Amino acid sequence: MNTMLSKTVFILCLLLLGLHLRADDKIAVTIAPETSTKKVFDGTYFATIDYNRDFHVIISNKTSVPVQLWRTWCSWGYYNLAFDIKLDNGKTYHLEKRKDMAWYKNYPDYYIVPPDSYFVIPVNFSKELGGASKEWNSFPDEVKSGDAVLLKALYSIPEDKETKEYKVWTGRGESEWLRVTFFR
Repeated sequence: MNTMLSKTVFILCLLLLGLHLRADDKIAVTIAPETSTKKVFDGTYFATIDYNRDFHVIISNKTSVPVQLWRTWCSWGYYNLAFDIKLDNGKTYHLEKRKDMAWYKNYPDYYIVPPDSYFVIPVNFSKELGGASKEWNSFPDEVKSGDAVLLKALYSIPEDKETKEYKVWTGRGESEWLRVTFFR
């Protein structure tokens, strides 16, 4: 009976350790808007993103060991970042990069993020790829200049043979919802 209890405790400890070390606990995802200022009258923060300019998403390594993440220039890393936009009327939109990319130069390339360090991804929703086609699809026309929305960044790398071969982090992380005002 004592052996049975010891095995049960051991298995429970392994399960709890596994829950504690989920892949999404290894990284933190943060949106860094173009500006963030404190409103004087009520003490809240006012964040802005210009649709035509870069803002940044920061992927932080929360572990004590280096983490490898795909670089965004190659097909392995290009699609790892997406966004959800929630409007005041309750509608939610999912934004991701266009899937019809032509890759002229492409191979697995990763960035090593040291412990307590970060990987910065520039984002520009109006960026064009070869002519008038946008890099990001599905940006809601309903969001007009000066509209405040909730924005969440979603970062994920699915497991595949290349992530195993190159020891690239796999999992999913997401930012907190950030209230931002878009200017177009």
